[in-house]
Amino acid sequence: MTKGGHRRHFLWPAAEPLTPGDWVLGSPSSGAVEEVLFSLFPETYPVLFSSGRAALTAVLQVLGLGRTSKVWIPGFSSHCVIESLGRFCMPTPEDGSEVSAALIYHQWGWVHKATFAPGTHVIEDAVDTLFEPGSKVLTTTSSYVLWSLPKVIGSVGGGVVFCRRSEQADELRELRRRRACSNVQGWLRAASARSSTAYLYWNGAESLHGELQGAHRSQVLRLLGDYGQLYERCRQLVHEITTEASCPGLPFTDRLPSNLPMIVAADDAHHWRTPGKFFAGLRSFNVNRSWPDAKWVKVAPLPVHKDVSLADIRDVVKRGKLEGVIRE
Repeated sequence: MTKGGHRRHFLWPAAEPLTPGDWVLGSPSSGAVEEVLFSLFPETYPVLFSSGRAALTAVLQVLGLGRTSKVWIPGFSSHCVIESLGRFCMPTPEDGSEVSAALIYHQWGWVHKATFAPGTHVIEDAVDTLFEPGSKVLTTTSSYVLWSLPKVIGSVGGGVVFCRRSEQADELRELRRRRACSNVQGWLRAASARSSTAYLYWNGAESLHGELQGAHRSQVLRLLGDYGQLYERCRQLVHEITTEASCPGLPFTDRLPSNLPMIVAADDAHHWRTPGKFFAGLRSFNVNRSWPDAKWVKVAPLPVHKDVSLADIRDVVKRGKLEGVIRE
């Protein structure tokens, strides 16, 4: 919260609190959640995990990768990605010529492309992409796309692997069954927004877990029931921003970003390094959105997720000088 009591916005939406109904009105199965996900994205085979990082390590396992396997990652990858990969493989942001797999991050929902040798397992990291219902989730020759429900719908937990083939999904479900579900891990996750200690313990163990806790599955099922309205609201917000003088010409198709990478005037960058309505600071963004010809620049991420309103955007645009959005 800001000093005036207004919500401060990060790169992704704040977690919605669990309701009494999430705890007492039964515990839907992972399969029930996956049926709803399949109805939203019928060209894939979705598998629910406790988080995106648990989903990532599960994919590594079913691919048969081990400690000697090199996995390419983009520069400036988050610590949770590096730590999760390090449980099973050797992450590297350098040379992609001798890697067993590659993790392509569609940063903040902006599609990135990369070229690797034939036979390289490609995993798409679309954790914070808002997909249009009915759209194609897989954009490359990859067989797996990762999605983080907290980063998209604002749930307490939950990660999804969208698979290209049904047998791949079956393998992941069997691995999830063996990993089982931890109620303690679920409670730590729910408490981590208020307790740094709870976050420390949850974060350290999360990449090895399987099932999402029952009450959290109830919340995910409830929030997915409004997914169509959520997408339309964010689509309208992005459309309204494209009509503002500060953000002309932003293209979007069947997927929406969680943040717009804004170019900031050099003499105005301090507005984005100090606490305010948006508090993510300046971040590195590959403006070429491809590899190996990456071009990293400092940008101001302007959140456009479910928590943000056009009034929030206008307020921060008024306060700082934005030179425009990175364009296609």
